[in-house]
Amino acid sequence: MRIAVVGLALVLAGCTGGTAKQPPAPPPVPALSGAQVAIFDTGRDATAVAIGPGSAWVGNSGDGTLTEIDMVHNRVRATIRIGDTAVLRSRGCAPGSIHSAPDGSYSVRLCDLPSAVVFAAGSVWVTRDDQQALLRLDPASHRVVSTVKLGISPFLMAAGGGAIWVTDYEHDALARVDIATNSVTHVFRGLPHGPSGVAFGAGSAWLANRRDNTVTRIDPATDTVSAVIPVGSSPLAIVAGDAVWVHNEYDTNVSRIDPATNRVVVTIPVGPKEGRDGVDSIALEGGAPWVTGMKLMRIDPATNRVDRILGQDAATVTSGTAGDLWLTDVAGRVVRIALTPPRLG
Repeated sequence: MRIAVVGLALVLAGCTGGTAKQPPAPPPVPALSGAQVAIFDTGRDATAVAIGPGSAWVGNSGDGTLTEIDMVHNRVRATIRIGDTAVLRSRGCAPGSIHSAPDGSYSVRLCDLPSAVVFAAGSVWVTRDDQQALLRLDPASHRVVSTVKLGISPFLMAAGGGAIWVTDYEHDALARVDIATNSVTHVFRGLPHGPSGVAFGAGSAWLANRRDNTVTRIDPATDTVSAVIPVGSSPLAIVAGDAVWVHNEYDTNVSRIDPATNRVVVTIPVGPKEGRDGVDSIALEGGAPWVTGMKLMRIDPATNRVDRILGQDAATVTSGTAGDLWLTDVAGRVVRIALTPPRLG
């Protein structure tokens, strides 16, 4: 069954003068098309979706909230207050005008709260950007069980190797947070310029450096940089599995890195980026990367070519648990896409 969901409360007007006022008309229900299973309006400036058992989690970075979506019934279960975006804005985080925020500066994200969400070790981890902190939430009670002071300005993050890895785009830094102790065990500083996307795989943390056009490999056993790998122009989204895939936004291509050699083995053309500046992700589904843009594209890892194109725009994309994808579209909505059945191509 395919449904569309609008996650906005209907506010009823009170009664005055003994005459009941008619409630405002509910927002229109989005029409579904193609492989769309459900569409959710969760809030302003949705971040990439994080998947946990039975639930999808999305940070509304323009509202300072976190929304939980029930994946079984395709409905919004709860929206949790994380912080007050007005605090960041009072500090002058917002660009003075659109001319102060050129494409590729990512300055439009300086007011984001939360800027990123991941699910790991049975918990929801969400950035509290106004306090340079990382919150660990119990997914059942929605209560904060730990607050980790990062000492950096969080941008994006990933989980792996018993840690949460948090990038600081503005200050060329990366924080490693130990999941077992809920504490920062190392802060990498002086990294190649513009650390943005981060992933964990092949026993390492991988960091896309947007301003340096490189990918940094970090050895978690020694907390040292083991390689710096040249890629294309303006890398942001990155994902790691048997190979490491990085989306070079300005070059409109994807670099495939072989972890055995720390070299780019092939570069695959894809479409132009789509959506909000500084927001992107790549999803691995069955070992194949899905890349965002005006249309979702799947790269066949056997041929290193785009073998499927969906008529669906995407700013971010995340692999689900039932042969599906969760994405945010250019309108800022969360969209659930069914891949099987039917097989798309």
